[in-house]
Amino acid sequence: MGRATAEVKRKRLASLYKFINEKRRITVEEAQKHLEEMGHGDIDERQIRNYLYDLEALGLIIHEEGTKTYVLEKIPKKRQFTTKADHELALEHSKKLLFSTSENQLFDLMNPEMWADELAFSWRHELLRQHLKTGYFDDIYLLLEKYKRITPIPPQYQFEPEPKRPPHMPAPPLINIKLPSSGIIKHGEKMEKSEQKEDEKIVAAREKLRKEITEKLCTLMYKVEHGTPLEGECDCCPHLHITIKE
Repeated sequence: MGRATAEVKRKRLASLYKFINEKRRITVEEAQKHLEEMGHGDIDERQIRNYLYDLEALGLIIHEEGTKTYVLEKIPKKRQFTTKADHELALEHSKKLLFSTSENQLFDLMNPEMWADELAFSWRHELLRQHLKTGYFDDIYLLLEKYKRITPIPPQYQFEPEPKRPPHMPAPPLINIKLPSSGIIKHGEKMEKSEQKEDEKIVAAREKLRKEITEKLCTLMYKVEHGTPLEGECDCCPHLHITIKE
C-alpha cells in the first residue's frame, strides 16, 4: 500500500471512529453515508465493511452478530449485582449524585424548571453526566447535548468558583448564542422577520428539550428512590475502585 493510499485509509478510519463515538451505534449504511458527506468520495459497501472490520480488530468496536450494526466496545452492559452489599453500595452512590444533602445542594425540588440548566452546565453534575453518557446515551444524554447547543450558559455557571472543581472535571465550554429579547435587537439594528422567526423556533425547541430532560430526570430520581441504581458508570463508581468479598 502506497503512502498516499495509507494516508487516505488512516483519515477514513479516524473519521469513522469519531463518528461512532458520537453515535455510539452505527450501521454500515450510516458509515458509508458519513464518509461521503465528509468528502471522502464514493466508497462501496465492501470497503466500508473492511474499515469497520479494522476498527473491530483493534478492539475499538463490536459487530452485533446477525446485523449490519456496530457499537462502541466500551458501552457497558446492564449491571448485575452478585451481592446485596454490592447493590446497596451502587444505590447509595446513585443517591449521592441525585439528591441534595445538608452538605451538598444538588437539584432544587422547589425549582424543577432549573434542572436542565443545572444538569447541562454545572460542574457539580459531571459524574452524573458520565452516567448518562454511558447508561442513558440515546434516552437522555443526546437530549442534553442538543439542549447545550442551543442554550446560552447562564451567568451563574460561567463563573462557578474554580477551586471547588475537581481536577478531572473541566469547565463546560462557553456557547456564544444570543437570547432573543422582546425588542429583538441585533448589532444595533432591528432583526429581520425571518431572523426573529428563527429565534422563536430556537426558544420553542429549547423549552421542549427542557421539559423532556426534566421529566426523564424525575423518572430517574423515582427509580433510584425506590431501589434501582443508576445505569452506566462514572470515575467515582465504587465497583471500579473496591471489591466486596463475602
